[in-house]
Amino acid sequence: KINKLLWKFIFDKNKVIEDEENEYRNILPNDVFNIISDISGVPVDKIKNGNRQREIITARHIAMYTIKNIFQHYTLKAIGNMFSNRDHTTVIHANYHVQDMLDTNEPSYSNLVSQVNKRIDLMKEKKIA
Repeated sequence: KINKLLWKFIFDKNKVIEDEENEYRNILPNDVFNIISDISGVPVDKIKNGNRQREIITARHIAMYTIKNIFQHYTLKAIGNMFSNRDHTTVIHANYHVQDMLDTNEPSYSNLVSQVNKRIDLMKEKKIA
């Protein structure tokens, strides 16, 4: 029973971060999916699933990167599970890839990540206020 409860707590996709000190405490992973979908024009189901078109992969990688950075208490496996049970190494690869693209100022990644961060900041302010 304890393992089931622990599993549910760790892998609950809509778990709100309850830490009072965390500025993202009222943001859910689904909020991140919706923001990236709105900005990129890629439907949430395609971001989560296995389509390998370039614009979908870009949106998926940025979603993994953003979720990993906001929800630091989530394991890589938990994040991978949000994306049709992808392996934790896929999440690692996505994070390295996005960070590399940001470090080299790749415009498609820089613009999308910047817009996502602005929307999340606006969402934080609205939910905290």
